Amino acid sequence: INEGITGQVARSGIPVRLGNAQSHENFLPVDPDTQSELCIPIQVCGKIIGILNIESPQQNAFSSADELLVSTIVNMIGNTLERVRVEELQRKESRFREIIIQTAAEGICVCTGRSVHPYIRFQIWNDQMVKITGY
Repeated sequence: INEGITGQVARSGIPVRLGNAQSHENFLPVDPDTQSELCIPIQVCGKIIGILNIESPQQNAFSSADELLVSTIVNMIGNTLERVRVEELQRKESRFREIIIQTAAEGICVCTGRSVHPYIRFQIWNDQMVKITGY
């Protein structure tokens, strides 16, 4: 991460598009055929979580329109990864709360008021409440 074009992008968060990559001071010749490089950071909430690096054996292979398109796609990828991460965290937290409520030694019920009959609605009713009330 500290070396090459990808390292530069990871540190700065600024995309790099090179038409003659081999002449750039940070170029690492991993693939000796690489002539052009397009390197875009994948960011979530301002934090860099990855880098998309595209290389071509042709000089000047990537245009500013290519950079814009890839940046848009990478932004969508970052947003999707964050949404999936948050959804997974919510599922884990929900399951954890459910386990706590169902294994509690005390009866737990949570109800909300309503303006029509029935005037309350039970949202949570754990196993101990069943033992206590018979319902």
